[in-house]
Amino acid sequence: MARAVLAASAAPLAAALAAGFCGARFADPPRRAAAVGLGAGAAAGVAVAVFPVPAEGAAAGAVVAAALAASAAVDLRKAILPNALTLPLLLCGLAAGALGLGAAAMDRAAGAVLGWGVVAAVDLAFRRLRRRSVIGGGDAKLLAAGGAWCGAAALPGILLLAAPAAAAASLVAAAAGRHGPQPFGPWLATAIWIAMTLGRPGLP
Repeated sequence: MARAVLAASAAPLAAALAAGFCGARFADPPRRAAAVGLGAGAAAGVAVAVFPVPAEGAAAGAVVAAALAASAAVDLRKAILPNALTLPLLLCGLAAGALGLGAAAMDRAAGAVLGWGVVAAVDLAFRRLRRRSVIGGGDAKLLAAGGAWCGAAALPGILLLAAPAAAAASLVAAAAGRHGPQPFGPWLATAIWIAMTLGRPGLP
């Protein structure tokens, strides 16, 4: 029952967030924005059904799943991770630690700083070596949010899940004739959710 309630809570919230961003902020036609929203809602529902959080963490789990699914959907559609999704997710993770819920506040803060720092360092290195950016600031903020919810120790696992998946997706896209940078956000969001629910360090 708790799993069904969580899925039912996360799905419409994710759908509303994704559709709202694509429609109101990025001027997608209503039908296309609704389709993106439905995709995000379905992703959130499936995520919490496959990797459910415990009943006592249902409220936090629903919000996090919705924010991650909406971020992934918007990144897939618009190649951007909006601050209005990533920053509240980051701040809520830090606030949960300050309130004594789940992982310790210092661990969450270290995870946020390291998460942002790792992505920023990779981007800086590529800018200097290749004169171009390979990963966006939104990805840095999303990984920082993952660190704020999962703690610093979870970051290597998150990257080990997300990076190979993103590389494989890029190869598939290239084989299909779609060249150019591919969004990293969907894979990062998925890896954060898996790390969060399997280890549940950020949930009460």
